[in-house]
Parts: sequence; C-alpha cells; structure tokens
Amino acid sequence: MIDEKKLEERLVALEAAKSWSPRVVSRLEMLLRSGTDEALYRINPIQFATEKSIAEAEAIDLFLHACVAGLFDMDWLLVCPMCSDVVESFRSLRKLHTHFHCHLCQSDYDAALDDYITVTFTVSPAVRSIRFHRPDALSAWDYVFHYKMTPGGVMPDGVPWSETAKGLVRALTRIEPGSAANLEIDAAEGALLGQDFESDAQFLVPVARGRV
Repeated sequence: MIDEKKLEERLVALEAAKSWSPRVVSRLEMLLRSGTDEALYRINPIQFATEKSIAEAEAIDLFLHACVAGLFDMDWLLVCPMCSDVVESFRSLRKLHTHFHCHLCQSDYDAALDDYITVTFTVSPAVRSIRFHRPDALSAWDYVFHYKMTPGGVMPDGVPWSETAKGLVRALTRIEPGSAANLEIDAAEGALLGQDFESDAQFLVPVARGRV
C-alpha cells in the first residue's frame, strides 16, 4: 500500500536536500518499498547505518531530512529502563514529564534524556501504510511485543528483554472494556502472573504441584 506519487515526490526532495554519499538515498528507498512493517516502524538510524554500511552521522542526517521531506514521522519515546516498555510517545519534548511511572513493571523513575529517551522514525502513513499506524487494530501479540515494547532493553547475557518475555507468556489476549475472556493454560509449579499492559492491574496466583 504505497502511494507512488508521494513517495517519488518526497524522494526527489530528499535527494535535493544535500549532497549524499553514493547510493545512500537508494538504500532508504529500498527499505521504504520492500521493508516489512516491523522494519519500517520505530527505525533506529544508528542501527540502519550499521546494517547498510553508512556513516552514523550521515544516517542520522538522512532520517532527519527524510522527516522534513515527509517520508517519516519522528517520535521521542520515553522508555522504561527496567522492562523496555514504551511508557509514552511524544512528537515534541515539550510534553515530557520529570517523573514517570511504568505500568508494566510498576516502577517510578526520574526521566533522564541520555538514558530513558530514544528517538525513532516510522514511515509516514501518507507514503506507505503499515499495521502499526493503527494500534487499536493490532493483535495482542503485536500490541505488546512490537507496539508497547522496544528491543533496547537487554538481559545480562545480551538477549533483549522483549525476547525473554515472549518465552514467559502462557496466554495473551485483548479484552474490550466491559467484556470478559476465558483463558486456558498449562501451568507449571511456581506462580502465574497476570498483567494489564495499560494499568497497574495484575494478579499473582501460586501454583502447587497438581493444583492452582
């Protein structure tokens, strides 16, 4: 679902913005045309630079100019340092709070620009539509692990926390306000933690051998 006219017009504007290194803009165009929805959502320009063998400074410049040209939307994300949950997303830092609360891990923090704020770029819906432009229509899995979490938080062994969390999930669903859902799971000895990703609501149920 690409708007070819807008894509071409905005790529031309990007190319004219400055003198780029050879094939830099073409690599971005390839991403816009053939990248997956995940690849076009919350792009890290430094990671893009590494993957495409582009200098970091030029990659950052590329996305900033691409944002001005209307190819991408830039977001400032307030990220929880404990679980890598996106606590809030801003189009302007004027809305940033000094203190913030993460509903997922139920922790409070003081916002620090160099530690908890990350800048990302998502393809403009005017150029190409991706499913993450409509968070209310996402599956529960996409909403939690792609929309709510970022891959930035890592475990001591270097594995992203979001990947570790996937292995802990036994059931995941979206429940509309006023409705209910029945979930059946295989429970091992230990405990079951239930969590609402939009509030502090949660429960912890001990699981003994042979019974809950």
